[in-house]
Amino acid sequence: MGIILSRDAQKFIAKLESKQAKQVALKIKELERLGHLNDSKKLKWSIENVDYYRVDIGEFRVIYRLEHKDIYILLLARGMMMKFISYLKGR
Repeated sequence: MGIILSRDAQKFIAKLESKQAKQVALKIKELERLGHLNDSKKLKWSIENVDYYRVDIGEFRVIYRLEHKDIYILLLARGMMMKFISYLKGR
């Protein structure tokens, strides 16, 4: 299983302080190793019949979907989910 980071996720990680970036990296590696985490929550809605999941890392939210044999990390956000919703509306 591989991890694919969206451009937005890459930019977000690049702006993090080293301690926060390390926390995010550890969780993403765990996600890659296991394929799905027990503390992941399936979002209540899907887009074009694709299910999305959320995993929390402290104050951060990672939104991802399973895509064939890969995990596509769409967005990392601090706190509110509105960023994710506005991101999807802009696609």
